[in-house]
Amino acid sequence: EEIGLVLSLYRERLQKLSEDPHILMTPIFRNQGTAAGASQRHPHSQIIATRLVPTHIRALLQEAQRHFDDYGICVYCEIMNHEKNAGERVVFENETVLVTCPYASAVPFEICVLPKKHRASFGDISDDERMGVAQALQTVLQRFVQRQGNPAYNLAIISSPYPLSRVPFFHWCIQ
Repeated sequence: EEIGLVLSLYRERLQKLSEDPHILMTPIFRNQGTAAGASQRHPHSQIIATRLVPTHIRALLQEAQRHFDDYGICVYCEIMNHEKNAGERVVFENETVLVTCPYASAVPFEICVLPKKHRASFGDISDDERMGVAQALQTVLQRFVQRQGNPAYNLAIISSPYPLSRVPFFHWCIQ
């Protein structure tokens, strides 16, 4: 329930900040531990309202659009379908999300939380989806803590810039 409330706060902030014409996007991330680059000793979240679209997000958007233009399907939806059918890297699944370990993880223990309903912006999730994401995060993070102690980690919500919040080629996720 507490994780659901935090996700609700994130959603509300995204929605409110999207009303400002000077802001293009609002990256959200959570840090725990100095090894994860945290500046505070305690776990904490940060929300950054920016007029810039970071290079790594632009690259994701460009590749997602290229894939959609070439194949007519969202690359994230296609990955989710593939992973669900293969079942090899699925960590958790409920009615609203699929959690997988990426095929080529950038870091050890990397996961990707993908909503089953296609949405480009995290700010558009429903309350049911929000609680499904909360359940997934609680389950996965509890397993992580049980197996790794109290590890340092970063959690990032990858969402579209506001002008692209309804595009068919991008899918928000949590990494």
